[in-house]
Amino acid sequence: IFVPYLDKDFTPEISLVGTGNATIRSVAITTEFAPPVPLQKSNRLALSETGLDTARADLRTFEEESEAAEAELAAAELQLDLLRSVASGKAATGNERGAIDPASLDAMVTLLGDRARTALKEVSLAKTKVSALARKRADLMEAVKIAEAAVEAATPEYDGMALLTIGAQVDSAFAGTIRIEGFEPVAWKPVYTVNIEQNKTSGALRLHRQALVQRTGHGAYKAFETWTDVSLVLSTASICESNATHEPYPQIRGLQDKRSREYLSSSGSADYASPEPVVEPLVEVFEEAASGLGAAFQAGQVLEFDLGGGHALPWEPDGTLFTLDTLEIPIDLFAQANAARDDFAYLYTDITNASSALLLEGSGKLYRNGSLIGTITIPRLLPGQTEPLGLGPLYGIQIERTTKKVEQGQAGFITSSSEVDRQYRTTATSALDYPIMLKLLDVVPVSQDEDLEIDLDTNPDPTETNRDGKRGVLAWDLDLKPGETSVVDFGYQMSWPAEKELVHQ
Repeated sequence: IFVPYLDKDFTPEISLVGTGNATIRSVAITTEFAPPVPLQKSNRLALSETGLDTARADLRTFEEESEAAEAELAAAELQLDLLRSVASGKAATGNERGAIDPASLDAMVTLLGDRARTALKEVSLAKTKVSALARKRADLMEAVKIAEAAVEAATPEYDGMALLTIGAQVDSAFAGTIRIEGFEPVAWKPVYTVNIEQNKTSGALRLHRQALVQRTGHGAYKAFETWTDVSLVLSTASICESNATHEPYPQIRGLQDKRSREYLSSSGSADYASPEPVVEPLVEVFEEAASGLGAAFQAGQVLEFDLGGGHALPWEPDGTLFTLDTLEIPIDLFAQANAARDDFAYLYTDITNASSALLLEGSGKLYRNGSLIGTITIPRLLPGQTEPLGLGPLYGIQIERTTKKVEQGQAGFITSSSEVDRQYRTTATSALDYPIMLKLLDVVPVSQDEDLEIDLDTNPDPTETNRDGKRGVLAWDLDLKPGETSVVDFGYQMSWPAEKELVHQ
């Protein structure tokens, strides 16, 4: 049997399925008698090769420019050396052969100063140009390396076939099939197209769910024949995942004495901190019965989509898309903005997974009333779980944050070098023709030490002071009417003992 050649140490999984007595006795794979497979370039490889040719051409053009600049510098330095030789009297004078006549020398003296200054400028300009070219050379050589790496990544590692020989012992009549598995690792991921139909502060979210199936093995970009009549079952199980979690390291934070810090720094023994914890994803377990839409669960463990048979897989480099289903979710809309970072608000909704199946994390395109807004990432949602979802810019609400006061521990400002007083004002102005709720976010430092006192000063008071369990993250729910402006004044004061210093966590 001729099969794709993957690796010299590769051994496929062979099994016999049928009725009767038959046993696999030997399996051998060799490339000696297998015909070569002509390699068809993928678009990715062709673009990478074009990029490499362009990078190399740029480098060649640069080298020619560099050689010309080096020649200009050599000529300018030679001219300057000659002028210096004449000016220092090293040039021949008197009756020596080739001497310069004294009268002629007098005539040249007037020119020497001007020519020397001109030559010095030419040398300086040439050196500057050569120095700049040296930096450009490094950038161009780095561009060539990147282009070479792109070509290497896009080039298939194997482009041949192998002869697979299977030896079987048949003790009695056997009727069945020989199953060969494990040739190509295959992966899939969810892909979404999100359409938002907005009617002021309400609407519908249509979530078109697809699965992108891709080969991930060495032969992923080879021009093998299309697989036909394929049965597909997509699963969230991964044989590459770890079978255990990592225990977290303790995190101990607080203030420290300044003199201790100075001593540790001077003695070179300040590296006493515990290692940073390894952040692992949360493991969520839930019980779920079988659901519709071709999806089924192994309780609390694996989600599977059975797409049935009869599919064709041409194995394109970009993968093959399969439609799963479309979910229609009614939504309420609001605006949200980060006071310290945003110049305008963003349209948001709280998306709820009302189905009985796990909603997988995935990215895709976002459309709003038929217009392409950009890309979007759908979060992983358990049945019944709700998470905020950004739906693109809302330019009709402008955000402006100004600093009213920043005073920090210097004479003439406040009493101590261990005090901070900061005040801000944020204004939100609506140019929309309908009212909308704006959730305005900001953050205040929080204390991990009883000696560090932090006082918060706000007007109006925030709706939330520890949003989503995050300490110090504040949120104001503001009802913005058309054409109106809302103002939020926000500030804080920090103080701590003078013998200690503030440590940023």
